[in-house]
Amino acid sequence: MSSREPGDYAIVVGIDAYPRYGANGRHLRGAVRDAKRFYQWLLNQDTGGGLDSDNCRLITSEQNPMALTQTTVDLALDDLWARARNAGGGRRFYFFFSGHGQSVVGSDATTYDQSFCLPQWSQTMPHAALNADSYPRVVQTCMPFREIVMFLDCCRVPAIKVRAMNSSVGCHAPLEGFEQVECMAYFAAEPMRRAFEGSVQTEDDQATDVHGFFSTALMEALQKGSSRPGGGIGAEALWQYLEYRVPQLADENGRRQIPQRVPLRFSDTVVFGAAGQATAPEAENFEIRFSAARQGPVRLFDASATEMRAGNPSEASWRVRLEPGETYLLIDEGSGQRRVFVFLADMEGTHDTF
Repeated sequence: MSSREPGDYAIVVGIDAYPRYGANGRHLRGAVRDAKRFYQWLLNQDTGGGLDSDNCRLITSEQNPMALTQTTVDLALDDLWARARNAGGGRRFYFFFSGHGQSVVGSDATTYDQSFCLPQWSQTMPHAALNADSYPRVVQTCMPFREIVMFLDCCRVPAIKVRAMNSSVGCHAPLEGFEQVECMAYFAAEPMRRAFEGSVQTEDDQATDVHGFFSTALMEALQKGSSRPGGGIGAEALWQYLEYRVPQLADENGRRQIPQRVPLRFSDTVVFGAAGQATAPEAENFEIRFSAARQGPVRLFDASATEMRAGNPSEASWRVRLEPGETYLLIDEGSGQRRVFVFLADMEGTHDTF
């Protein structure tokens, strides 16, 4: 079977096993599961990423965690680089990581680099971590891709005096025009903050299982897509969904978690998958309820800044018609609180509290 996106390549890493992280180890329960879900989405030729299986590498800690080293990741990267060269270049390179992570203080003592902890990480082996910034950098400067997309489901808490390892892959000179390569990173949490996992019911699970909140929201958006022609979900629309959904999942589990992105805005010309193509229903399809904290008046705007509805929160709730894939803004003028969200097809017939 031919692949829908033969020019796309990916490395997917999931690490649950951290036997030396703390006195008794600090294992995760959902990182490998989330990596596998994303990997399967990448290979889905109907509505997923549409990658050729030969262009996609899944690396997990299941068999022998101590055998998963930087060399494991770098050999996979080098192999995919060779495949892309032999194919005359590629379109997009995905890098997905789920596991423990840290923010590493830079040499100037004022900046921080993101790192990915390897299974060997411990207090006595604090450098057993990958410098997350070095991987998109080597792909951008050395490899024939037009887009780089990173999904990073890990903590960003600070670690002092740790030197995460740069990728050992590299080239003698950067490719011509490498500055024009579009790079975007979706982080599970803000700098200096933790990312969490918890019991979440997903469409793929027969029962409630542990997943990362970021990975859960990511897969929800990718699997549902939007109403755009041809399906799929744009990079900006995906971000808006993550910005809305990740804090909600965390809050439901008694946690605080807010995702972050770099750069500050993405282009919806970068599209993920082919799910969706839903047609907006004519009837009202969503209920907005108001919490006791609302002061009002409350206003609802669409993506073109057109006011759709305004009123006092004493109305208790609004029934409105929203279009799948579109971005909306709620403003409480009394408190100044705002919420931006993307309305996806699976939200039809449901409600949310503002």
